[in-house]
Amino acid sequence: MLSRVADSLYWMSRYLERAEHTSRLLAVKLESMVEQSREDAEASWLRVIAALSGEEFAEDAHDPFAATQALALDRFNRSSLVNSLRFARDNARQVREQLSTEVWEHLNRLYLRLQTVTMDGIRVHQPASFFRDVMEDLYTLGGVTYTTLHHGEGWHFLELGRFIERAQLVSRLVDIHVGIASPG
Repeated sequence: MLSRVADSLYWMSRYLERAEHTSRLLAVKLESMVEQSREDAEASWLRVIAALSGEEFAEDAHDPFAATQALALDRFNRSSLVNSLRFARDNARQVREQLSTEVWEHLNRLYLRLQTVTMDGIRVHQPASFFRDVMEDLYTLGGVTYTTLHHGEGWHFLELGRFIERAQLVSRLVDIHVGIASPG
């Protein structure tokens, strides 16, 4: 296997895991706001922002929809949900021959669907349900990947990227929650 192929599979998987993590955190945070005071909600938004993008968008902590916009739909935020999917798709495009048609089509369809989404469109409906739907699409993509790809060298790079990203994201959450890491 060529190193560029392994690299693209690895990063595709990392970006997909990052998108799933972002969707999960935003869905949980938006659902929990109902039960929180304004001060508690702002403090927890600061932790979510720190976990997903550092202090870059900390000024948005007082406005949940501005924070959600920055973390999910902001094309200038390299770690936003839409950019994670864009980077995953770009890496997948480079190794189309290594992916099944179903994997490519599902990833491409999810990416294209999110290109037209706006914060106003999410706000009209329950915002948390939008992120739950994205998570379901990512779970489906994971299942399609598992069942349609050969479990050879390429598969191992996909798994390596997924598990390294998951470990990094979860350890960052734990560090921020217990106060070991500074938000930046």
